[in-house]
Amino acid sequence: MGKKVVYILSQVDKAVAFEWLAEEFQNKGIELVFILINDRMDTPFSNFLKNQKVEFYTFPLKSKKQYIYTAFKISKVLKRLGNVIVHAHLFEGGLIGLTAAKLAGVKRRIYTRHHSTSHHEYFPNAVKYDRLINWLATDIIAISNNVKEVLIEKENVSSNKITLVEHGFKLNQFRDVEQERVQKLYSYHRIPKDKTIIATISRYVELKGIEYVIEAFNQLNRIYPETHLLLANSGGNYESVIRNKLAELNPDSYSEIKFEPDLFALYKVIDIFCHVPINSQVEAYGQTYVEALAAGVPSIFTLSGIAKDFIVEEKNALVVNYKSSDEIFLAMKRILEDRNLKNSLINNGIVSVKRFGLNQMIDSLKQLYFSEN
Repeated sequence: MGKKVVYILSQVDKAVAFEWLAEEFQNKGIELVFILINDRMDTPFSNFLKNQKVEFYTFPLKSKKQYIYTAFKISKVLKRLGNVIVHAHLFEGGLIGLTAAKLAGVKRRIYTRHHSTSHHEYFPNAVKYDRLINWLATDIIAISNNVKEVLIEKENVSSNKITLVEHGFKLNQFRDVEQERVQKLYSYHRIPKDKTIIATISRYVELKGIEYVIEAFNQLNRIYPETHLLLANSGGNYESVIRNKLAELNPDSYSEIKFEPDLFALYKVIDIFCHVPINSQVEAYGQTYVEALAAGVPSIFTLSGIAKDFIVEEKNALVVNYKSSDEIFLAMKRILEDRNLKNSLINNGIVSVKRFGLNQMIDSLKQLYFSEN
């Protein structure tokens, strides 16, 4: 194989998925180098790389004014590294990293597109930069068919330039969780053990549809006061709307968690999970679709991102229409009241996510990196 693969990431503090990739590439003898563009130099992820003895470089980024300067600095590192393949992730990682790779004369410039229509819908001025990234990349990885459709239909990218590589997971880590880790979360976050926990794990942004979950829970909690709403990853630019919705609830009936690093244990405190993006294209992937089912949590979904590729109504999840608090409420009620349905969703959900094993992703990436172009 020979060539080093250089991952260029932007604004990543903690990243279990990239930790898995770093470990697996090391195990398979593939030399991986990370370039981290971040407003913080000392992060949990950089410390992980240091402990694993993975070569990495950090570049501070405080404002957009530093984009060009940072690209030139990174290009010098790439030239020193020699014959490399560059794989850039995330928006600034793509824009700065691929510019640097182009300046350094890197021939294979791969970009993983981690967002879908969010720029088209909420930040239209950023679409021109998406198009620039698409042009700079020699190969684009679409993480779902949804992203592939957006690239082709909305941004006129040739299908020949796109490779579909779904995210991979160490699925056993969602199942095999020590009970003491779970108990620690109950205590630390003051999650009531005597309640049925209904949860979301989403930033407070409009596209996630969290307000509809809150409205549905409000209906459910009046009938079943032993239920409790848990909102994890709380915080975001839609917070004022979420706050107004939460004000309608009994303050003892919900909890918020800003951030919890032990995601695997967090799923184990949840009895019913909800992830309800507001339309079919806005979610690029939605790792939480896979994570919740891998953890054995009966779930309620709208179909967006990767869910469109593998979720089947009443088989591995309950599917509701977009922006429908009434349908979410009825789905919550069904899972609470129908034990057979609940068990069927759990069992089928665990089986249906086997396609997302980490080895499948690693094999697809290796084929892309080292194929003759």
